[in-house]
Amino acid sequence: MELDHYSELHEQVHFDHNVPMRIFRGYDRGHALIVPHMHEALEIIYLTKGELKVMDATRHFILETGQFHIFNSNSVHSTLFDGPLLKGIVLQISFRFIRELVPDADLVHFSAKMGTPDAKRTVIRLLNQLLQLATSHEEYSYLSVYSRLMTLLRSLFTDFKVPSSVRERRLSEKYFKRIQKITTYIEQHYTETVTLTDLATQVNLNPAYLSRFIKKHFGLTFYAYLTNIRLDHAYSQLVTTDNSIMLIAEQVGFANYAQFNKEFKLRYQQLPKIIRRHATQIVK
Repeated sequence: MELDHYSELHEQVHFDHNVPMRIFRGYDRGHALIVPHMHEALEIIYLTKGELKVMDATRHFILETGQFHIFNSNSVHSTLFDGPLLKGIVLQISFRFIRELVPDADLVHFSAKMGTPDAKRTVIRLLNQLLQLATSHEEYSYLSVYSRLMTLLRSLFTDFKVPSSVRERRLSEKYFKRIQKITTYIEQHYTETVTLTDLATQVNLNPAYLSRFIKKHFGLTFYAYLTNIRLDHAYSQLVTTDNSIMLIAEQVGFANYAQFNKEFKLRYQQLPKIIRRHATQIVK
């Protein structure tokens, strides 16, 4: 859900100082893309209205109204929404915190498919309670948040746990390191002319294999991923700086202004000048 715009694949999630979690209500209209990213946090998305296209690791599916999905820590995932209205709740829990409570948490994955209907209703009820408590201004309300969070984690470990094999863990670690190399290189060089061959040389892979790997694990082609990283940075500059749109297009790595306009409109359904105008009006 497009509440915040993230440019790096490894998203830095900032948690509340009292309780190591973050919860918010998502709301979108029209078109919203969150590019492939990951974070050291367990994330649950629960939809109250609309449908969301989800990519989690190599799985692609539709999340429907009334359903929730669990993104495991450091799993590459992305979402895409195209429709009149999308509403939901997003919860992120620090995996370091989870690991302190359950030392072998790294050996476990969670899946919403595992839970019974009653267990799923419990998770939904707790998400709503956590959201309500998190927005409360009452003194020590965070203690109630902590209590509900513990109940939610217990439900996840007892009802939604999927043990992973040694082979699966080793394979996951191998792909995780490879994905980190790919995304780190792109993040450091997106302002330059970056080719698939350049990237393949950096990560010691055959270009054809690398192309298939990115498509499988990111849900996007190399070019589409690179373009979306550039667009994320461009959007941020549009709403936070006074730099000219032409200068922004050049700084984020687009070869020409026409291509920038075309790609920007495909992503955000509006031209950059409209986004800049809206941002200027909000500041005023």
